[in-house]
Amino acid sequence: MWCDFSDPGTCTAMLRAKDEVKGVNYGGRFIPEYYLQVPGSDKLFSGIRAPEDIPRASVSLCDVARASDARQRFTRFLDLNIREEHFEAMASQGFNTVRLPLGYWELVGLPGNATPNSLGGDRWRHLQYIMPASAYMKWINRVFEYAGRYGLKVLLDLHGGPGGQTDNVFTGCDQGRGMFFFDTPWNRQIAVQAIERMAEVCNEHGDTCYGVELLNEPIGSAGPGGTQQLSRTSLRDFYVQAIGAARKHMDWDKPILIMDWPAWLPWWKEKEPFDYSSHGRIVFSTHVYHLDRDTKSQETTRAVVSRDLKTLSDFHWRSRYELVVSEYALSGHGSAFAGDDPFDYSSLGNWMVGQFRAAGLGSMVWNFDAAPWLPSWGTVTAEKVGNDVVDWRRILTATPRSRDPQITLI
Repeated sequence: MWCDFSDPGTCTAMLRAKDEVKGVNYGGRFIPEYYLQVPGSDKLFSGIRAPEDIPRASVSLCDVARASDARQRFTRFLDLNIREEHFEAMASQGFNTVRLPLGYWELVGLPGNATPNSLGGDRWRHLQYIMPASAYMKWINRVFEYAGRYGLKVLLDLHGGPGGQTDNVFTGCDQGRGMFFFDTPWNRQIAVQAIERMAEVCNEHGDTCYGVELLNEPIGSAGPGGTQQLSRTSLRDFYVQAIGAARKHMDWDKPILIMDWPAWLPWWKEKEPFDYSSHGRIVFSTHVYHLDRDTKSQETTRAVVSRDLKTLSDFHWRSRYELVVSEYALSGHGSAFAGDDPFDYSSLGNWMVGQFRAAGLGSMVWNFDAAPWLPSWGTVTAEKVGNDVVDWRRILTATPRSRDPQITLI
């Protein structure tokens, strides 16, 4: 295959994985993010504020946890947001994999009043006390049940690590800019236990489980030499330990995913710390976002993403590891409202999925749903994104548009 990623028309062939991942993120459930505004968010977060003594912190689930009726709020929220018709919709649009973000507190309990190492142990303690870890299995099993019913596989993702692997609300507790505390022996021990529990759950659900992903978005998107990052050497050692715990319960060929940003992939390619004989099938995953760039046209968007694509393709085809894009979005190019935004989101989705298909095992879009006023963040359920519906079935099957076949990229 030869392909200039900035000009898809130059591609002489487009390889694709035998078992391509055509995935969608089922985000905002077990770790609600207020900005997504999935159904029930207003009631869940009603009267809840982030601590005033943490500048620029966003309201998080650990703040909801302080409410006297936190368990009732979250139970109602989960019942509302994990529904069979969601999985029927995913399957009908051509998706085959669902990525399920989870927090460590939904997988393992800590002894006594123990919390992760951090500057705000009390907030983590409230988070752990919303309900026992075992209680969440009701909804986790429900996801597997619905997914299996419609022929979908589930990827379990440790999205919220103990102490926070980054300074973001998706950890379950926004601790403020630059505040992340994952990299301590105690926090890593908790995370290993959570990953082992994910592996047990994966094993219990057999073929419906795609695999497990060890840690979402460890801070350091700029790569080696950047500021505000976790030590990748320390993460490597943690991953070796976590893989060993997971493989007690998972078949050697069941994928274990290691997520890192595109800028870090050359580092992992050079180090090659995992091999099949010792660790089983290890697949790397990455996220492609450029929301801070001026990407208001197809040309500029594709040019920016193409720089990542070169890195992804080199890693997938020239390292010992396979690669999947476990998050990307169609956001950041305009308002995404019909009549107000002429950007062609379907064309972008078609191009991105095709390029990710050629540069790895496939991709998973963020997100299944979002508020009606955020259509480009919830493109699977949005009535329209810009002036048209995003036709995921056509995109995922690489079917040409009969009315405009020349823009099809596959």
